[in-house]
Amino acid sequence: MTYQEFIDRVKKQAYEELGYSLELMKFYPEGFTSDDPQMIEWIKDSNNRFVGEENSRLLTDFLTMEVPKGNGHASIHRIAIRKMYEDGEKNGFDAVFKDIRNLQKDIDDAHVDPEKVELRATTDYEKIRDQLILRPLNYSLHIRDLKGCVYRKVSDFVLVLYQLLGDANHSLVTSKIRRDELKRWGMEGQEDRVMRDALENTARLYPACVFDQRTGKEENFLEKEFTKKDITFHAVYDQILLSTFKTTNGAVALFYPGVIEKMMKIMGGPSRQYS
Repeated sequence: MTYQEFIDRVKKQAYEELGYSLELMKFYPEGFTSDDPQMIEWIKDSNNRFVGEENSRLLTDFLTMEVPKGNGHASIHRIAIRKMYEDGEKNGFDAVFKDIRNLQKDIDDAHVDPEKVELRATTDYEKIRDQLILRPLNYSLHIRDLKGCVYRKVSDFVLVLYQLLGDANHSLVTSKIRRDELKRWGMEGQEDRVMRDALENTARLYPACVFDQRTGKEENFLEKEFTKKDITFHAVYDQILLSTFKTTNGAVALFYPGVIEKMMKIMGGPSRQYS
């Protein structure tokens, strides 16, 4: 099967099986660029996510497919079609098309709001501020992905600035914020404020929690009073399980305002400030 035949087959099956609109499928070739700020961000994010390099020109071919929704919005899939073709040559068409089925399910489950995606191109920081959150990543494992992004390094991991696009069950759909976006929002040089805003958002959306032995369930760590015995888990080793009610981003809870101070008080340790 030639490359063009593969693309045509992907389009045809996506239309017939999954209900994608043929008219709304778009092919973007390697080398494609644009003068539109929103499209430039899309290109950079695509390169970083699928190729691992930053560039304002596409570094591989992409196919986008859009499924109109009843509310007037749309789900948009971004596919590195050249790589999918190469994988299909090795593993067969059905194996790689399964990834497209999974993409549709993931976006449907996460309830991604396309208006948030479009708002990414705003020049007004206040319009996007409430969509910013922090997520922890291992620095060594993700150092290549962090180029040009906004983050704060803490020991061997980093707190990374993201836009929250969707949230369902135990998964978050997010997109890293890049430093040139801060400039567009008029926030260049104000990284500390942006990170603080994002941390406050994260704490509000995903409160810190611990497992309370008295109630047998997770409790809001900052809203209730605990003793060390109340929250110590004895199953294997004596340990305290601090997380958030959405465990996929649990490690960030340690950095919420007031969490370290309260934990040290419970543990009977030093009351010095952590930063």
